[in-house]
Amino acid sequence: MQTNGLVEQHWVRVWLYCLTDAVLCNAALIAGIYLRTTTDGTKNLALMWPGLIVAGITLPCVTYIVGLYAPPARSESWLARGQTGTILGVLLCHGAVLLVLTGFFYINFSVRFGRGIMAVGGTLSFLLVLLHHLRLRNQAGHHPAERVGLLLTSAQDEATARHLVEQYRQSMQVVGVFTTAYQSPRASWPVLGPSEQMVELAITHGLSRVVCSWDAVHDQALRDRVSTLRYSGVPVVSLLSWCEELLQAAPLHLVTPEWLLSASGSPQMQYLQKLKRLSDVAASVLVLLALGPVMLLGMLAVRLTSRGPVIYRQRRSGQRGQVFELLKLRTMGVDAERHGAVWSSTNDPRVTPVGRLLRKYRIDEIPQVINVLRGDMSFVGPRPERPEFVAQLAAQIPYFQERQMIRPGITGWAQVNYPYGASVEDAQRKLEYDLYYLKNMGLVLDMFILLDTVRTVVCGSVWSSPRPTLPAVTATPAPAAMPLPVPSQQTPVER
Repeated sequence: MQTNGLVEQHWVRVWLYCLTDAVLCNAALIAGIYLRTTTDGTKNLALMWPGLIVAGITLPCVTYIVGLYAPPARSESWLARGQTGTILGVLLCHGAVLLVLTGFFYINFSVRFGRGIMAVGGTLSFLLVLLHHLRLRNQAGHHPAERVGLLLTSAQDEATARHLVEQYRQSMQVVGVFTTAYQSPRASWPVLGPSEQMVELAITHGLSRVVCSWDAVHDQALRDRVSTLRYSGVPVVSLLSWCEELLQAAPLHLVTPEWLLSASGSPQMQYLQKLKRLSDVAASVLVLLALGPVMLLGMLAVRLTSRGPVIYRQRRSGQRGQVFELLKLRTMGVDAERHGAVWSSTNDPRVTPVGRLLRKYRIDEIPQVINVLRGDMSFVGPRPERPEFVAQLAAQIPYFQERQMIRPGITGWAQVNYPYGASVEDAQRKLEYDLYYLKNMGLVLDMFILLDTVRTVVCGSVWSSPRPTLPAVTATPAPAAMPLPVPSQQTPVER
């Protein structure tokens, strides 16, 4: 059964969109160079290549940040929900490129685009990129709905599929379900017939794919039919892979030990960890240089508005349960947890007015870059939990310890998709995003998460419109895979 490749297709598609915009922008600027220069255009092009690189990187990054690469039905950005929004979005992105190029010009970074080249090249780039995005919108609006057949073996799996179909009814059509000895369909979907005739029925009804439960392949007879169907040209995917593709999260009640084994068995995992560490060190130095003044202003604001230390040290549980001290700007009063550690919430009354502003724009987290340099954390990864909560959450949430197998991160897939957690249910939701990241982690995904983080900082919080998700399902916690450290004493710290 196909379980890999579906999710990767989404990020490959986004990467191709970014590359297309970069090529179109550079092609337009090169045309502007040849049209506006009276001397040898090739010679001028050789002098202006730094500007082309800056423009080719800035445009797709800003375009991703404003949400123009997401399908209109899934995008949280209003700029991607209408033709007028698309036009304004592309115009906004080109305005950002203009500002960046102008800034580099004035610091003499060999960006020598004149006003004529900027006018001609910028106009051509705007038109070409706009046509590209209007074409993407047109394709999204006229793409035929996917014809899906379901092979489900439990009422819970059927409920999960029903919620997915309700959220994405514009892009998919459930043609019907196959009956099995384990489950008679309860939903209002048509019955295609018995699973014994699955191959013939799938071809007859022109199914684009068949979604099946994990339990279906544990039965020898069903497994043989699924294999025959796959080799007949009809893709078969697991219900969990379908959820990953649509929700970009791994619903916890569908996760199995076999899925975790395939998720962590990537042969390039060790190489990836070393490459991530190298990039973390380089990025930490650059971030400290760039955001050092902002951090100093934040420290000054904390000092002038409340008593107590400016830098707060928090005990957090890191990779493989190792406890370390996380650094951040203090956003609460010094007596915020005089009665012990408690959950933080979005509108926590213990947060000071200045602290609320620092949290809103993530300025309080800049000192964590020092933790990255030390090797305690990475830039991208699961959020490090407090040791006081780790044992509690591991006892109530299955597979919670999996998120501790890699270095925690300042930002991560869960952080940019889900707000502050204030309960065990919130922690379970964030774990579903963390498991998705653990399976699909890579430098390309890290880059997109960092761009999502920029969007979060600019907007002040995660998107107000929540991402589509599934209703919470209580699952039995899995056996502990490793002992977790429990601190001998609680240190009054803020979350």
